[in-house]
Amino acid sequence: MSLEQLKLTLAGDLLTTDTAEATMASLRGNSVPLAWKPVLYPSLKPLGAWCQDLAARQGQLADWAQDLHPPVSMWISGLFTPIAFLTSVLQTAARASGQPLDYIEAWSTATIEERPSNLAQAPEPSQGAFYHGLSLEGARWAHHHHSDTHTLMDAEPKVLSCAMPVMQIEGVLSTEAAQRREEAMKHSSQGIYECPVYMTMDRGSTYVFTAQLVTKCKPSKWVLGGVALLMAVDL
Repeated sequence: MSLEQLKLTLAGDLLTTDTAEATMASLRGNSVPLAWKPVLYPSLKPLGAWCQDLAARQGQLADWAQDLHPPVSMWISGLFTPIAFLTSVLQTAARASGQPLDYIEAWSTATIEERPSNLAQAPEPSQGAFYHGLSLEGARWAHHHHSDTHTLMDAEPKVLSCAMPVMQIEGVLSTEAAQRREEAMKHSSQGIYECPVYMTMDRGSTYVFTAQLVTKCKPSKWVLGGVALLMAVDL
């Protein structure tokens, strides 16, 4: 049931159906109609916020199409199919290394830049790409005063999530990924938390990929705490 069909129904040019009535009820209640959801990206936003989000997503694609060049930092949360962005990074790495795609892993590293605008004059990364738009739920990403690095830490009281800085994703060989995990364990004393990334707070079927976050605690602590990265935290 499109808005054009709904307009014709209200004008009396089309018969009223259960779908039309349900769509009108959803619009009055500021919720996204169920009839639209089969063709939409996963979202828990109310209708007003969803419309703004949809416009922002379209704006990113329009700017990209006009410049014919990807942004310095990709707003990954604003992609309709973020897994396609991940796949393109892995395929580029596979072609560069001459290795099969099955031997390539996605590896994410958090940068020190809080805003993508800070990278406006920065050169493109030698490998992979920058991306932003993730929030951390169940923990926080903060400066560790003893090691002068950023790491996973306990969430502040009554703070459900925090914004992550710009991150870099690259495709690396599985053997190199294993070496990086070993090096991280030597320097951080505990290692890497393999953090799942989801599109919405529903998690479940909205899983996209896994990002690597440095931790001073045992990774099992964050597993038990259900710590995850989300592309959208607002309902």
